[in-house]
Amino acid sequence: MINQRVFVSWLPVAIATTIILGTVYAVVQQNYRQSANDPQIQLVEDSAAALSQGLPPEQLASGASNVDITKSLAAFVMIFDDKGKTLVSSAVLGSSSPTLPVGVLDSTRNLNVNKITWQIPSGQRFAAVIKHWNSTNGTSGFVLVARSLREIEEREFQLEMIIAAAWIVAMVATLIAEWLKFLYHKKYILSHN
Repeated sequence: MINQRVFVSWLPVAIATTIILGTVYAVVQQNYRQSANDPQIQLVEDSAAALSQGLPPEQLASGASNVDITKSLAAFVMIFDDKGKTLVSSAVLGSSSPTLPVGVLDSTRNLNVNKITWQIPSGQRFAAVIKHWNSTNGTSGFVLVARSLREIEEREFQLEMIIAAAWIVAMVATLIAEWLKFLYHKKYILSHN
């Protein structure tokens, strides 16, 4: 059984190690998640600019192919009018276009650009970027570009496994080191008495 003195001496090391590894996890996980928005940011900015210059939504989406969002990793585009009605969508969920959670477009109106994690009822999650646009011809609305987070979530799971393994190894190694230090000091004291 571990000596109480060993445990008390080891505890600050365990806490510091946990904080360091937790920080590493948080930083890397956030980097994964935030970089998942990068392609969508560029696509939503370009689409909103084209729509703002009067390009009809149907023309913007004319070259886009339909994306089955439950299976594909491809980015998809959805264009809404100012009241939230879907005008054009390359996203397919079953036999129709998916619907956004209530309030997303309203909050986007206040933010101008909104970056969200969108989860559909079947559980798939998407990195979505939504931007409000106003055109020169008096129309306005929202453009959404999103893509699956499946690959990012797999990387996050691998990161969790690596951090968990490192934490276990660090806890055991530092506890053993503290125990050996205790035994060494005990032996040193006995040999000098």
